[in-house]
Amino acid sequence: MSVKYEAMVVTCIDPRCQKFIPIFLKEKNLEDKYSLFSIAGGTLAVTGDSYKNWKQTFLDNLKITITNHKIHKIIVINHRDCLMAKEMFGDDCVSNEECETNSHHRINELFQNQISKIYPDIKFEYYLLSIDGKFLNMKA
Repeated sequence: MSVKYEAMVVTCIDPRCQKFIPIFLKEKNLEDKYSLFSIAGGTLAVTGDSYKNWKQTFLDNLKITITNHKIHKIIVINHRDCLMAKEMFGDDCVSNEECETNSHHRINELFQNQISKIYPDIKFEYYLLSIDGKFLNMKA
């Protein structure tokens, strides 16, 4: 029996978050059913202008994942107190929960708009992870 892959998970490389992500995905019944794309800043890096080559790297990986694993969804897990978010939005915004959440929401919308132009049938889920392991379900 072959495994039916369901999603590509996009995360940040921050070590503070790594222990929570596999547990969360297992609780969503996704263990061994996703490919993982981890990059500094997660979707912030992919949508931002600071690291232009990173977007193409992500798109290349997404294409391979869609082609080979037949995934139909991207699950984004960005996190609070992200250094890339501080670079993009400023320390004052990231230290304010409402501003930080709204900034991640705008990044989610931008990410979804960019990817949907290339892959219009792909679905999206968004989560914002706090450093203590709580996941906030976000909408784009």
